[in-house]
Amino acid sequence: MPAQAVPLYEKVLAIRRATETQPSRAIVETMGELSMVLAVVGKHQEAMAPLNEMVAILKKHFPTEQAALYSALNNLAGCARCLGRDAEAEQSWLEILQLAESGFAARRESVAATYHQLASLYVTTKDYKRAEDAFSRALSLKRQIFGDGHPEVGLTLYNLAYLYEQLGQAEKGAATRAEAIRLLGRDPLGD
Repeated sequence: MPAQAVPLYEKVLAIRRATETQPSRAIVETMGELSMVLAVVGKHQEAMAPLNEMVAILKKHFPTEQAALYSALNNLAGCARCLGRDAEAEQSWLEILQLAESGFAARRESVAATYHQLASLYVTTKDYKRAEDAFSRALSLKRQIFGDGHPEVGLTLYNLAYLYEQLGQAEKGAATRAEAIRLLGRDPLGD
């Protein structure tokens, strides 16, 4: 019952803010939980404020908490995307990738998923060159992680096929789509 949890998290956060002089891990965790519950009930706009504050606190007071920052940025990007705020989503995903490239030991699956999400955003905004680059990076990571025959590889290939079709590369798109369907066991759109 996430909707009933929202006011409880808000109360806990208010109490922690009133009793703590400095931002604490407990405040950050409560902000994260509140924002997740708000997102679950579809209140993405309301989730943005605690997520933005959480990111700022993590950067300023807990710079070594990179896993928490990675997660908060990803949640921020997801909420921004749901609100159609593509530039904000892109900024958060690019920051996640910078974090991963700077030595943070992010799970490669998460990095691949971030590239895939970023590529999907670029397809939506018709930035096909950057979409192709991001899908290629996602595909390369997924092949390393899962192997060539995994459905995760098929999912990225399927999206890449769509991109090729948008670029007017029908043959390449058809071949990529056929390989994706072979890996997925079916066409996700039922065509």
